Amino acid sequence: ALLMFTSGTTGNPKRCMITHGGIYRYVTRSNSSTTRMKGLRFLACHPIYHTSALICIMLGTFAGTTFIFTKDQDPVHMLKVIEEEKIQTVMALPVFYTYLLEAWETHQTDLSSLVILMTGGTKVPSSLIRRYLDIGIPLAHGYGSTEAWGISTWLPEMGMDKAASAGKPVEGVKVKVEDPDTGEELPQGEIGEIVVHTPFLFKGYEDNPEATAKVLQNGWFKTGDSGYVDEDGFIFITGRYKDVIIYGGDNVYPDQVEEVIQQIPGILETAVVGIPDPLYGEKPRAFIVTNGGQRITEEDVIAFCQERLSAYKVPEVEFVNELPKNNLGKVKKDVLRKQAVHS
Repeated sequence: ALLMFTSGTTGNPKRCMITHGGIYRYVTRSNSSTTRMKGLRFLACHPIYHTSALICIMLGTFAGTTFIFTKDQDPVHMLKVIEEEKIQTVMALPVFYTYLLEAWETHQTDLSSLVILMTGGTKVPSSLIRRYLDIGIPLAHGYGSTEAWGISTWLPEMGMDKAASAGKPVEGVKVKVEDPDTGEELPQGEIGEIVVHTPFLFKGYEDNPEATAKVLQNGWFKTGDSGYVDEDGFIFITGRYKDVIIYGGDNVYPDQVEEVIQQIPGILETAVVGIPDPLYGEKPRAFIVTNGGQRITEEDVIAFCQERLSAYKVPEVEFVNELPKNNLGKVKKDVLRKQAVHS
């Protein structure tokens, strides 16, 4: 039915063959999703060649949603559209909502029409979810991929104590965690590779049987993401395996460090990467963008992390004006690693 490209943040983009059956099963089984979107006014601002945006459009069409399209993602413009068009729901990456909230705190436009906001595509800081709940707007997010579509979802009803998770598997999807080297299933709480069995799975990568064989095994899809499942069945993503930092034999998962740093007031964005170290092999470095409204020092960040992280996970700190991103808004960590090596 579709050829959709992967985002290419960890390598060259690949063409995913999405089937008619997979789409049909996703739309017709997503009763809770279609119910949430039924009759709402949806602001379509996320690029519609991205899976999450396309899912919303298909579910919304099935549910009778009204779509208002815009390609201008300037936060002030978006606030104006939300107010004038009485927008009730939006789908966008987390960084969009960070800058939207910063703009709203200055302009204070009317957001009373919003019923629920949706996000995903990358790690969603629990601090961002809390900030939106503080002004009465639920921020729901999901975990998925171009190959498997929606895998799990987190909803406000699940409670803030699980907000750092990616939620629970959606109906019809099974999730397990495997040792990436042996393929053995790991017990609850242990970090390994997230592997999923889903009725929405893609057919494979077009003209790339080798890459297909690496990720599709006995009906299960190997996501390439590291994470674990807790005792309540919630999925926690700790990052891409290619991004894991090996510090003297210990694994540092960037998402865990980023989650802590994002809790510091005044920090808009952060990305943690591994840089070469002659003694430990690699060490973490955090690239940080602040809102400029208050003075945050390297010492402030390090002290905050030392109170909440093991010593080997505390990163070096570098403040930057912006983070390099692809055209979807996802951070290009390979560029940051090169930048760190040559700085």
